[in-house]
Amino acid sequence: MPTFFRMIASGEATAWDFLSQGARRQPPPRNDPAFLEVWRGMSVFDTYEGVRAQAVRLRPPWRHGEYIAVVEIPDTAPFIHRRYGHAGHWLIYDAAGDMIIEAGARLLCTYVVRVVHGPSVLLLSSGS
Repeated sequence: MPTFFRMIASGEATAWDFLSQGARRQPPPRNDPAFLEVWRGMSVFDTYEGVRAQAVRLRPPWRHGEYIAVVEIPDTAPFIHRRYGHAGHWLIYDAAGDMIIEAGARLLCTYVVRVVHGPSVLLLSSGS
């Protein structure tokens, strides 16, 4: 069962938190087919430190939300995940390889096992 980490807007995960930028109908900065495929994927990281570092690098920092959801996705779940770009970054799609829509996002919420306030917690294992 893979564990992933995702920035979310509040201390309670919502379906909106598990929609990609494409699913949220945000206009892509580029229109080439390869980039649009990435735009439709829901971005996650495979370590807490990786997602937290990305959140701090954003301008402004934490712009996708100050909370981090820990998501354990069962192997039998109707999703696929693909590595993308830099180490530790993944994209999640539905089982057919398409963009996750509202129903899939609600299901992903049920896999959240913990939510932490990212700016306050430097290392997840220590809780500091």
